[in-house]
Amino acid sequence: MADLRGICFAIASVVAIASVVAGGVLTSQESLANGISVDEMTVRRLGDAFSGGAAETSDASAVWYNPAAITRLQGREVTGGLIAIPHETRFDGRVYYVEDGDPVSEHNKTWTGTEVIPNFYSALPIADRWWLGVGVNSPWGTGTEFDKTWIGRYQSIKSELLTVNLLTVVGWQVTDQLSLGAGLVTEYANGKIERAIPATDQDGRFKSDGDDTSFGFTFGLLYKPLPDWQFGLNYRSVIKHTLEGKMEVRLPEEVAAMAGVSFERTGGRLKLDIPETFSISAIHDLTPGWSIKADATWIRWSRFDDLVFEPKTTSGKLIKESEVQVMDWHDTWRFALGTEYRLNPRWTVRAGVAYDDSPTPNHTATVDFAVGDYKAVSIGATWEWSKGLEVDMALQHTWTTRRTIHEDVKDPFSSEEDKKIAIKAGGEATNRINSIGVGLRWRF
Repeated sequence: MADLRGICFAIASVVAIASVVAGGVLTSQESLANGISVDEMTVRRLGDAFSGGAAETSDASAVWYNPAAITRLQGREVTGGLIAIPHETRFDGRVYYVEDGDPVSEHNKTWTGTEVIPNFYSALPIADRWWLGVGVNSPWGTGTEFDKTWIGRYQSIKSELLTVNLLTVVGWQVTDQLSLGAGLVTEYANGKIERAIPATDQDGRFKSDGDDTSFGFTFGLLYKPLPDWQFGLNYRSVIKHTLEGKMEVRLPEEVAAMAGVSFERTGGRLKLDIPETFSISAIHDLTPGWSIKADATWIRWSRFDDLVFEPKTTSGKLIKESEVQVMDWHDTWRFALGTEYRLNPRWTVRAGVAYDDSPTPNHTATVDFAVGDYKAVSIGATWEWSKGLEVDMALQHTWTTRRTIHEDVKDPFSSEEDKKIAIKAGGEATNRINSIGVGLRWRF
């Protein structure tokens, strides 16, 4: 029989935690792992570089990684955590005006910060061989925000994408060896862009923002042919967003006098496809307390061909055409290897390494998308506090990445046919990222 009390508890927990997660995520700029993906979806998996992937059955975070795997849990449980990501982004280079070759004034920029990403998952049996799972996380996002007077302000002042996902999944244990799972992904997305406009001695300003809620699905399979081997597959569909909001341009007084208007705002939209992913994973138990893990995850980044910010009307004096950012990203595979060892009845330790090729080609790498190849090493541990409560701890170090940047800014007052370049930028963007997390697992 379905456990009605457990179902009500899970739903109430998700409603409460969703509010907390949405509030926490939407007040920060998330650091990217690669592309716009954020790996840090659970503390326990952070400790082995997410190498267990779709084959992992150790906690309720399987709601995200493979809904079929929740059928292998020991009973009702809730897991959640907070992951802090201290990061540093620095741009060193030259930015100059094409017309006279004079350098853009002000300074290069080092941007530092620490973002905190929460996550929550719950799973429980609802009938014989049937399980329900729910969760809230933020798997996609990126953000950079520089001073409004920094040297690359014409390229970017703010570039931000935030997402919040609500997961509702069902798992079915078909046989003792095979389980299947599927579910709905409800995703809220919010995007913002801001940059300076080269005008006179004073800068103008361009801003655009929008949001949307859309839906996708997930499907998973877990197969355990032998007691010491288990394999997992997981597919997440594309989620197609149309972010609706506004676009606005503000000009300094001197230029406004010539243009006949100083400020203009119109509705705008951006079509954004969150790419589909496919994961294949395996776990092998060398001994009852020691296992090794491997995961390969494909992401269809080629959906990021270009980003087009479309105004709802082009009849204004300042906003006359779409803003287009060419991306040309390519698909990638992320690989991870890890291990886990049970030291004693109360302590388990784990470690892992991961590699992900950058989806960003050299010719479209920009200050706000200066993504290099991702290489990381992780360590973690679980302490069994009591019979039903465990504490997870993890730390990941990501190798410093450097990308050469060559980015042009079009003269905003030239025609679409002319496409005159006003600003050129060249230099190197350096990114440093680490992750540290603490989480709880409660079985009840």
